Amino acid sequence: MAEALEIGETEPLDNLNPHHPWLDDHVDLVLRSQDGTLFPVHSVMLKSASGFFRSMLGIPRDAKEDPSDPIPMEESSEVLATLLNIVYHISLPSTDNVDQLEQILARAEKYDMSSVLSIIRFIVSAESLAGHLDPLISYAIGCRYGWEDIAKSASTRTLDIDISTLSDADAAKIGLGCFLKLQRFHRIRRDKLFDAMSPPTPPSPTDPTIVIDRVHISNCVSQRDMRPCCLDRVRCPAWKLLKHCIAREMEKRPSGIVLRRNPFWDREDFEDLWKSFASYSGCSCNSWCPPLDRLCTKTEVLRFLDSNVVPKTI
Repeated sequence: MAEALEIGETEPLDNLNPHHPWLDDHVDLVLRSQDGTLFPVHSVMLKSASGFFRSMLGIPRDAKEDPSDPIPMEESSEVLATLLNIVYHISLPSTDNVDQLEQILARAEKYDMSSVLSIIRFIVSAESLAGHLDPLISYAIGCRYGWEDIAKSASTRTLDIDISTLSDADAAKIGLGCFLKLQRFHRIRRDKLFDAMSPPTPPSPTDPTIVIDRVHISNCVSQRDMRPCCLDRVRCPAWKLLKHCIAREMEKRPSGIVLRRNPFWDREDFEDLWKSFASYSGCSCNSWCPPLDRLCTKTEVLRFLDSNVVPKTI
């Protein structure tokens, strides 16, 4: 059979050397790619790697068929070569070409190649954790193939991405259900922080998760009781502005990366919170409430954001 293959119209791949396992004298099967490239293979390798080929090759061929006739395949030579390289343990697929990687995954699933899927799962996981693979792509692949660990890890890394700017085509690649799940995860983080910066009803100064309470207690002269005038501070325009600005940043980058940087807190819009005193009726601070502390407020916002109250993955 090897001699017959050597006179074929095209060679399996230009970059294969003469000692490639596909080219030895023991091959007993030929695959023909969609573009006409011939791939001599060992049937035992295909049957061990693929449930599809195990079933197909278990059926006796028609006596009228020539055993050397190539089996037509729907895949291109590039995709078929990559699949066979994995089956023969010659090389691994690259994540640089995402479209091709997704084609390999689809074909591995189509031909019931569980070992190939396991290998690609390991590659996607490693490349994703190393930051070499777009987190949205890692997330989409993890969701599509039920790889929960990859989907969860990737969802955390999407927190630095403004998914509201994704095109319809990009969102469709993720899949509607998976995209909505990711969108809900992003918004929960924003909403949790927004609610923590709002006045609790009833006031709960002992609850360590309420940002506004802890900011006020840290700022109050007496930390035994939260003074009514301190609670009134959250109704002032400057605090409401801060809260809504934080919500806008969390909408864009739910990781809170912008909130971790001093320039956000140094904005002129928030100066009334840090510098000016305010007078409230019935104030017990000698009629003048001291300004809030900038560093304390930032610390409390980040503490809450990093707490277990705010989800870290889908």
